[in-house]
Amino acid sequence: MFELNDQVRNGRISGEVIQRLMENPDRYDDKLGRFGRRYDIMVNYDLGVDRLVAANKFNWKNNDVTSAHFPVERKGVREVVVEFYEFDRVVTGEEAAAQIEADGFVNEDVPTLLTFGKEHPIEQLRRPIVALGSRWLGSGGRWDVAFLDRLGGRRVLNLNWLHFDFYPDYRFLVFSKSAAL
Repeated sequence: MFELNDQVRNGRISGEVIQRLMENPDRYDDKLGRFGRRYDIMVNYDLGVDRLVAANKFNWKNNDVTSAHFPVERKGVREVVVEFYEFDRVVTGEEAAAQIEADGFVNEDVPTLLTFGKEHPIEQLRRPIVALGSRWLGSGGRWDVAFLDRLGGRRVLNLNWLHFDFYPDYRFLVFSKSAAL
């Protein structure tokens, strides 16, 4: 505790960092300057998107989030530690994907998003969660990405255009390349 006080007094740790740590003590990544939790989940790719959507029992879902639109190429079960990547500014999906990859993270896919939603349903009621790793070229000729959201305390699965703005309350589901080594 004395060491922490010395670091604050010497200006090596700001009051803002201390406040963030108090609000979310799970983890602080000094390199990226962000906080977050890590979640260990098991993704069963053999279930496919349709069965994963059904297992979530969403209050409302976009009918275009299907196995036909988001085909699963992987097979079997994958254990992965996922976390949220967050921005403190408005970004497009393309900007977010590029920055996430530049920082050594991998954008997660729809099966991982749906598995996360089933195992941690309360998280989407806090703030939206986006999967940039799977994209569907919609009927309007635009790329769509799936995200978990909330509407009046209800769980929602929806799509957003990749080139549209994602506000700072959106979180992007990722895993660290270094964690996979």
